[in-house]
Amino acid sequence: MERFIQTTAFKKQAEVLKEFDKALEECEKETFKEIDTKFNFCKYQEEVSKEHPVEDLTQMYNEIKSLINSKEIAMQEVRKQLTEMALAFQNLKENLNKEFEDSLEMKECLNYVVERIVDATEGTVDDQTFVQKKKEIREMKQELPEGYLPKRIFKSTCKHIVEVSGTSFNLKYIQEWTGHKNHNIIFDSDKDGIQSETFNNCLLNKKNIGIIYIDKKDNVFGYYSPLGITKIGDYNYDNNHFIFSLKREQFETGKQFFAKDNVKCGILLREEDDILSWLGNSDFGFACYKPGKDESFFRKLSLVYNDIDDVYLNDTNYPIEFGVKRIVVMQFIN
Repeated sequence: MERFIQTTAFKKQAEVLKEFDKALEECEKETFKEIDTKFNFCKYQEEVSKEHPVEDLTQMYNEIKSLINSKEIAMQEVRKQLTEMALAFQNLKENLNKEFEDSLEMKECLNYVVERIVDATEGTVDDQTFVQKKKEIREMKQELPEGYLPKRIFKSTCKHIVEVSGTSFNLKYIQEWTGHKNHNIIFDSDKDGIQSETFNNCLLNKKNIGIIYIDKKDNVFGYYSPLGITKIGDYNYDNNHFIFSLKREQFETGKQFFAKDNVKCGILLREEDDILSWLGNSDFGFACYKPGKDESFFRKLSLVYNDIDDVYLNDTNYPIEFGVKRIVVMQFIN
């Protein structure tokens, strides 16, 4: 606060406030006087002679007019200073808002540095020590308001960053959630095509599978199952799976969402069909159409998964449809 009251905007506000107070004080001297304390109207009535009535009345009128004008001039000065004060206050408010936004941006930068320290620490100590160190380092992060959208886009040097079709996303979240540090890419729709058979075969009977979907607005989200997929054309129910968000509106998110306890759900791989997969259950979830088909949609994710809004992953919910431009399947390993 000490730094803020030293700003030019704050000093200007204080100066204008003094000028306004001064103008108001001057105005009060005139405005709050009773008019007959300055002019004795009875006297004027007595002094209006029969010989010079017009001249006498004119003199009275001019003096009254002069008084009214002096009051009006005083009020004009008050209005002028009031306008100046309003402008100064607006400038002060804008500076205060900027000060607040700058402090949030500084917190954002600090949080970025903290995460890079975590990345740099990994591999320098044993796994158990790293878990503790990571927790201690992240305690340095600054709290940002709920719903705050980052103002800066940092070029990350993190070794867990993967770039696909010009879209980069950070795998460190999946690695932290699952405990698996490495991965193999076993399917990429840009390289392997979009045939259901190819997609299904790469997933069948493999554990620790992550399916990553990238939509046309570069939102990155997906599905992870430690148990894997054992059948085609029917639901692979799995209480241990979760869906996740890695990137939303160009910013890292790193959030996972588990199925509700009372909901039976998983993943369904379709055979020859424009729909490659369906996450959730037969009523609600995510229908993923093949890349090139702008018909994918989410339907009431909040009824299947915990702690997620229906539109969280990419700001859509049925009947709004969208296009998935690329699908990457990874198998995570130690």
